[in-house]
Amino acid sequence: MTTTASAPAATAAAAHAATGAPPRRRRTDRGRRTRAIVYVVLAAVLCVWLLPFIWMALGSVKTQGEILQRPPTWWPQDPVADNFAQWFGPLDFGTFFSNSLVVALVTVLGNLVFCSMVGYALAKMEFPGKRILFLTVMVTLMVPGVVTFVPLFVMVSGLGLVNTYAALILPFITAPIGVFLMRQFMLGIPEALIEAARLDGAGEFRIFSRIVMPLCGPPLATLGILTFLASWNNFLWPLVAAQTEGMYTLPIALSLYSTGQNATDYGLLLAGSVLVIAPILALFVFLQRYFIQGVATPASSDHLPPPTPGDPHAPRPAHAPHRPRRHPVPRPRRRRGDGALRGSAADPRGAHRRPRRAPQPRREGRPHVPDRDRGRRRRELKEEPGAISKSGTTEVVVGKAMNHFNVHEIRTARQAARWSNRLQELAESTPHGIPVTVSTDPRHAFVENAGVAFSAGPFSQWPEALGLAALDDVDAIRAFADAARQEYVAVGIRAALHPQIDLATEPRWGRQAQTLGHDADRVAEFTAAYLEGFQGDELGSTSVACTTKHFPGGGPQKDGEDAHFPYGREQVYPGGMFEYHLAPFREAIARGTAAMMPYYGMPEGLVRDGEEIEPWASASTGR
Repeated sequence: MTTTASAPAATAAAAHAATGAPPRRRRTDRGRRTRAIVYVVLAAVLCVWLLPFIWMALGSVKTQGEILQRPPTWWPQDPVADNFAQWFGPLDFGTFFSNSLVVALVTVLGNLVFCSMVGYALAKMEFPGKRILFLTVMVTLMVPGVVTFVPLFVMVSGLGLVNTYAALILPFITAPIGVFLMRQFMLGIPEALIEAARLDGAGEFRIFSRIVMPLCGPPLATLGILTFLASWNNFLWPLVAAQTEGMYTLPIALSLYSTGQNATDYGLLLAGSVLVIAPILALFVFLQRYFIQGVATPASSDHLPPPTPGDPHAPRPAHAPHRPRRHPVPRPRRRRGDGALRGSAADPRGAHRRPRRAPQPRREGRPHVPDRDRGRRRRELKEEPGAISKSGTTEVVVGKAMNHFNVHEIRTARQAARWSNRLQELAESTPHGIPVTVSTDPRHAFVENAGVAFSAGPFSQWPEALGLAALDDVDAIRAFADAARQEYVAVGIRAALHPQIDLATEPRWGRQAQTLGHDADRVAEFTAAYLEGFQGDELGSTSVACTTKHFPGGGPQKDGEDAHFPYGREQVYPGGMFEYHLAPFREAIARGTAAMMPYYGMPEGLVRDGEEIEPWASASTGR
């Protein structure tokens, strides 16, 4: 029998004989190589994009010291949950989360409703000034939002809405980008649907709600995601409009509570970032299909749901010619190598199926044996200078047996009280249960003086020490000390690094604002009243222990320099006035001051009982 080939087959055979390889196979291989290169490039870009998120997630369970160590490490050596515990403990994460959620959800709802209505009016209705109105919307897209903050705040303040949910929501209840997005999508809705409904007697609101809105699922999802993302991440406006902790949103809390006065708690910052980003990722994963459809798919009658039974105004679009549905024909899979078919007539599922693995028995886990010497070994580790400030609170209290803190920044009294309570709980969990003491520099001033005194913040405001001395009223100083004592005790502060009773005899000295004047006798009287207000007649359960400073009087600094620096370390007592500067400290000792702090300077040319005192700095003493 003789077989013949058609012309195309003969041509293909001739081409195959001439070239030695089928052209179709060559083009397929070239396409596969191109796709492989594209996938490699996309994978590299994805890795670069994911790198910060991976670092954030891993850093959220690291200690401060491990985050800042050089060279950096990827995997946590000793994962800790203290960073997350602080957000759900003293920092009241629930309040911040609920505020952000309420603001974001209401803002999304308002944008979906109002942007859809305005977009429908601009796309499907005719009225005078329509073009001008649309151009106005387009112009507002080019105006930076921050330039409207001042007039917005004036309006909100005039309405008495500052520090309310209304102030956080109303300025963003609609957005030009949302109006533009909905209008552009609605322009693609066939006019025949709208006209058919109008001929049936449907009003504009019924057309909008029953015909247009069911078609707008993809753009609504896109607008909802974009609005939720913008509201959830909004920082500047809540920073202006929210003035109390109870109204803070997550970005504000993340900024304020993770950045201290002297250092940034990077572990707390990264843990908070994980908590802030998690809801956004979950929302996008849930709605990503609709988001992509909203960006890439125009409106058409194919998206219209079936008409509601009994609805006389439901449109009935013309049916397209019936097209038979094509079912994919299953193709036999090929094995690698010889190209033989995987299946057979006897076994259509494939004769080369891999056998199932038998279920493996569960391995018994080893019981956890606690390492009782771990804390001791960690306390014995040598640390570099400054390493203690890079450790978390739990680590330094439980692991390093630290039992004294000097608190710096206090934003709210409730935060300070919760932090103090948590601190004492940690102390009770240690083997000996020694309580932790918390001290502070003065913090009732009207202004901030970094490193010396703090502004009042949540506490009552008083003149600084020199201002109190200027009143020349012993009772006023006693009243201040008693009020400050009660506020300290309320938030867990039981030690005060004041009063500062150096005599202000050197007008160039930069720390005179915290002194009680230059008259030794009057300063001694003020000191007695000050200690009485804070400590009482003796130290008790309601007292705040005072550390009087700076023995033996840091006022006479040479050239008025600051002894915190090497160039200002000399203290001089011209004219043999050492006893004069020492008088207030004698009174403080007589009144039972809890401790005495020296200055960092060293006496120059000081002679006592005919013997010159060596120029060495003193040491802190306490009772």
